[in-house]
Amino acid sequence: MMSEKGFIDSHAYIIASPDVERRDKKALDIACHFLCEGQAKRPCMECPACRNVLAGFHPDIIDVSRKSDDKGKTKRDIQVEQIRHMASDAYVRPSQADKKVYIIRDAGSMNVPAQNAALKILEEPPEYAVFILCTDSAESL
Repeated sequence: MMSEKGFIDSHAYIIASPDVERRDKKALDIACHFLCEGQAKRPCMECPACRNVLAGFHPDIIDVSRKSDDKGKTKRDIQVEQIRHMASDAYVRPSQADKKVYIIRDAGSMNVPAQNAALKILEEPPEYAVFILCTDSAESL
């Protein structure tokens, strides 16, 4: 189904851009589309759900990104444990909206086991889960 924003509703999206700010904005736009409570245009960017998405605290958006080590340095890869946790969490129904949105930042940095775990959930997701993979280059996926 084509949305007002001009993209096809799907369970997974790849946002590829070297510009981190553009990737983040597009990811939030897609998240707003799925979580919007507006009656007419979706996303309305004005309803409580859209405002919560844009403010960074909607309970049905889960951020998956590289963790920091014990010295505060960002790790090189997204680890398989993170993706396994995301996959198991994906089977828990959303708390407020009809959908649950997972934003995987720096998706190209997943190590090989994490990629394999992600492929499983991306191939057979629950009907209410949406995955947004953000990367600087689609080829890195």
